Amino acid sequence: MDWSPDSWRSCPIKQQPQYPCEKALAASLAEVSRLPPLVTPREVDELRSQLAEVAQGKRFLLQGGDCAERFQDVSADSIEKKLRILLQMSLVLTWGARVPTLRVARMAGQFAKPRSKDTELVDGVEIPAFRGDNVNSFDPSARTPDPTRLVSGYFHSAACLNYSRAALASGLADLKSSSLWDLGFVQDPEHRAQYNGILDNILSSLDFMRVCGVVDEMALRTASVYMSHEGLQLSYESALTRPVADAGKLESSSLSASFGQASQAAQSSGSYPKVQYSSPSKSGGSPIEVSGAAAVSPPPLYYNLGTHFLWIGDRTRQLDHAHVEYMRGIQNPVGVKAGPSSDPAELVAVIRRLWPDPAAAPGKIVIITRLGAGGVLTALPKLITTVREANFSSPVVWVCDPMHGNGKVSSTGFKTRAFEDILTELK
Repeated sequence: MDWSPDSWRSCPIKQQPQYPCEKALAASLAEVSRLPPLVTPREVDELRSQLAEVAQGKRFLLQGGDCAERFQDVSADSIEKKLRILLQMSLVLTWGARVPTLRVARMAGQFAKPRSKDTELVDGVEIPAFRGDNVNSFDPSARTPDPTRLVSGYFHSAACLNYSRAALASGLADLKSSSLWDLGFVQDPEHRAQYNGILDNILSSLDFMRVCGVVDEMALRTASVYMSHEGLQLSYESALTRPVADAGKLESSSLSASFGQASQAAQSSGSYPKVQYSSPSKSGGSPIEVSGAAAVSPPPLYYNLGTHFLWIGDRTRQLDHAHVEYMRGIQNPVGVKAGPSSDPAELVAVIRRLWPDPAAAPGKIVIITRLGAGGVLTALPKLITTVREANFSSPVVWVCDPMHGNGKVSSTGFKTRAFEDILTELK
C-alpha cells in the first residue's frame, strides 16, 4: 500500500488542536514514540478474531465507558467500578443470549474529544473549548493546547491498563465473588431483584457443573476486557503505531509448500534456501533465483499499540481526509461512527477504503450507529440495506450507540439523556 503511519499528514484534517510551539510538540511526540507499547499485537489479533465471530452472530459485543476520561479519574476505585459494570452487564447478556460476550471498554486513552465549536462561553467570556486532558485543561485559565499533556496521557493510559490487568487477574472477575459486586448503578428494586435472580441461577448451575467435573476454574476466575478510544489526535496515534514483522505468514503463492521445512533447516545450518519464481516477462525465460533472506521477509504490518480498538468519529469520517487515511493502514479493528447525517453510499465508500480485502481481514470494520430514538427507524434500515447490497466478502459488525444520539440540554445547562430514549433506540 502507498501508506505509512504519517501519510495522513498530506490529507485535509479536522478536530486537531493548534499548538503554539511545533518544536515542543515534536519533542513530546518523540518521547511517546520512544516509550514501550501499551498493548500487544497478539491482543489486537485476538480482538479482531472475536469481532469476526460477533459479525457471524456467535458473540455479543458490549462496549462501555466514559464519553471522555479525565486524568483525575485514573484511580483504583474508578477503574474497578467501570470494570465491574462491564462484567455485570456481560454476565446478564451471556445468560440471556446464550453466546459469549466480548467486552470492550472505553478506557485507558479516551482523553481527547471532538467539539462542535472551537470556543465556548464560560461566565460570559469566550475561551478556547476544552478538548480533553490530552490537549488542554478543564480549568478555564489553562485552555492553550499543551503538547506535554500527550506524554502525560500516555502514562495515565499505562496506569489504567496496568491496574485493569492486575485487577482482572487477581480475582475482580471471579464469578465466585460476583454476589459482592457493587450494584449501586441498579437503583430500581425490581431490576436489582431480577439481576440477583439471574446470578443465583448462574451460581447454582456452576455448582452443579463443578460436581460433574466439567468446569474450567481458571475461566471462571478471569475475564478479558479490551480497551478502546476514538482515534482523534492523529499525531499521538501515529507515534504509537509500530511495525510488526509478520513472521510465519508467507503470502506469496510462488513459494513451495516445503519451504517452511527448508527454512527451519536453514536456520540450524546458518544458510537460507533459494526460492524460484517465474519471470513476469512475456518472452518467458528461466526462473529467477532469489536468496531466501530476501524472499521470506514480507513487509511489516503496522499496529496501533496504544490501544486495541480505535474508531473514527462522526465529525472526522470524510473519505479523503486524514482519519480515514490513517485508519486504513493499521491492523487494529476500526469503528466508524454513523449519525443522522450519514449518507449510505458514502459509508460504503469509506468501508471500501478502510477494508480493501474483507475476506483476508474479517472483524476489521465496526459500524457504530448513533441515530437517536427519533431517527433510528428511518435511517438505520437504509444504512444496513446499502451496506448489505455492497456484498462485502465478510460481514461488518453493527453496534448501537444509544447515548450520543439522544443527548439533550437540561434547564440547568447540563447535557443529559432520557432512559426511555436510550431503550427505544436499542430496541
